[in-house]
Amino acid sequence: VSDGSVALNIAIDLNGKTLTLKPPVGSVGTVTNGIRVLAYSKLSLINGNVVCSDAAEDVIKVGIANYGTLVLDSVNVKSGANTIYTINNRGSLTLSGSSTVENGKVCQSDYGAKDNYVAITNDPYSLYYNKDAEIICSSADVKVGNLQLETYGKTGEIVLDISAGSFGEVTKPETSGSVTVAGNITGGNFG
Repeated sequence: VSDGSVALNIAIDLNGKTLTLKPPVGSVGTVTNGIRVLAYSKLSLINGNVVCSDAAEDVIKVGIANYGTLVLDSVNVKSGANTIYTINNRGSLTLSGSSTVENGKVCQSDYGAKDNYVAITNDPYSLYYNKDAEIICSSADVKVGNLQLETYGKTGEIVLDISAGSFGEVTKPETSGSVTVAGNITGGNFG
């Protein structure tokens, strides 16, 4: 979500409808994302469903890649047949209302990583911008599958500001990075 040079602020009310993500988008050589929110841009999705395509020609490995600000308000995000991460959060992600994020359908071990299915991977983006990876959730009706905390970067923090909601297993792969996990977890249910 950007024209490549200007930060954008876009809100889409799905009005109960389903948005099917296809074909994949991304940088040259990494065309694997259903939606990509670039740094300093904001995308708000409201009231509906976002589904990654199951079609063989639409290999969407990451449903939503967020490098900026992503707000999901009563949105159900479903993985597709090729999805590893339903959401790869490298910016600020707010989950509210009755939002759900299901696990990816492709196990990471298929790509040499830990044997885990992942709904959201939270990974600070330090390649070009020193950004924290932040998840904000205060709604008891939010339901998320497995959450993976990536710490292999050199800058930024993983910030978890969670006071409600249900989350699956929380994992942190063995890495050698210096990113720390910070935040304010005052509630919620974890697997």
